[in-house]
Amino acid sequence: MTESSPSLDGASGDSEGVFAWSIRPSLGRPGAMVFAISTIIIMSSLIAVMGGDWIWGALSAVVLFLTSSRFFLTSRISISPEGIRAEFPLKTRFMAWSEIEMIRHDRSAALIRLRKRRFRKAETTILFNDTAHQALESMIRFAPAGLVEAVDP
Repeated sequence: MTESSPSLDGASGDSEGVFAWSIRPSLGRPGAMVFAISTIIIMSSLIAVMGGDWIWGALSAVVLFLTSSRFFLTSRISISPEGIRAEFPLKTRFMAWSEIEMIRHDRSAALIRLRKRRFRKAETTILFNDTAHQALESMIRFAPAGLVEAVDP
């Protein structure tokens, strides 16, 4: 079984060393997209029937879509000498290199763990596919030594 990869809307590198790309996972995985949409429709229909009004079904469809927005909508990620900027559909996060505790990556994604904030640690996952090599080169070039580590060799 072959695994479909997320589709890339574009990748760019400019003269200042900033590397950026856009990714929309649902386009690269049509089977998963059909499954997700079907699940949202079925669950929303059940909630509408159980709630006795179509408004409950519509509200649940909106909530379910919003919780999976990173799968359906485009995310933009850029790596610069200052840090990593991730623009997700519902939020934008800038992570300065000084705030990042660890970056673990494989060929399709990177887990970024930030230093402790109050009582918890924040983590963010960024996806890459065809841009993996260039993104990892940029991370290694700009990140402090020992910050970026591979999960699988």
